[in-house]
Amino acid sequence: MLFRSMLINPATLTVEHLQQLLSHRPTGLIMFCSDSVTAPWLEKMQMIRAAGVPLAVYGNHPDLKPYDALTSDHEAGAYRLTHWLISQGRRRIQRLWSFESSDGTRPNWLEARDRGHLRALREAGLDPLPAIEHPLRLGMYPVHQSDFEINTRIAASFLIPALTSATPADAIMLSSDGQCEAVSAALRMFSREPGRDVLIVGYDNYWRDLPFRWEPARLSATVRSE
Repeated sequence: MLFRSMLINPATLTVEHLQQLLSHRPTGLIMFCSDSVTAPWLEKMQMIRAAGVPLAVYGNHPDLKPYDALTSDHEAGAYRLTHWLISQGRRRIQRLWSFESSDGTRPNWLEARDRGHLRALREAGLDPLPAIEHPLRLGMYPVHQSDFEINTRIAASFLIPALTSATPADAIMLSSDGQCEAVSAALRMFSREPGRDVLIVGYDNYWRDLPFRWEPARLSATVRSE
């Protein structure tokens, strides 16, 4: 049996083009949705359902509940990472959350990660550190060393309260693997050895694809987003 697939960007797919696509009766459609599902996206999903074409969506948003949806279990992933850090003797785990938000709201996946992290701490009888959040995505693939140094200083500025207190953090949880290089270099600015004084854990398990041009430290652990 021969299957053919076509990749379409829902953000640029017009209603007219979708109607034309549906007229050819595709076997099924898969839509990848972000955390902020907009009204045009919902309109297109309703059109697909009304046409009787099987639809599956990937995303984590309350508006996707009426559809067959697959999403990553961020709560379980954060729980496992936190549990692992605790097993390594870490008791002061700092969450460094970086995310983009058009309206300033926290994404659903971040809420889920907090739940998993806090659950693991409760089970271990540990108190959580306040999460450090910033709307900037640290440049994960700097081309020039000057860009890397800027990323490092940005990361260091956010880590000041976590690393200069009387009881500094001994582990850092990142939003994604790609922030590891800048955060590792930032730790050295505080005379901390990444991987020894402070363990760093990431997320999404793509660290092997990162160039690591200017910082030799690596993540202590990560988890695949599935």
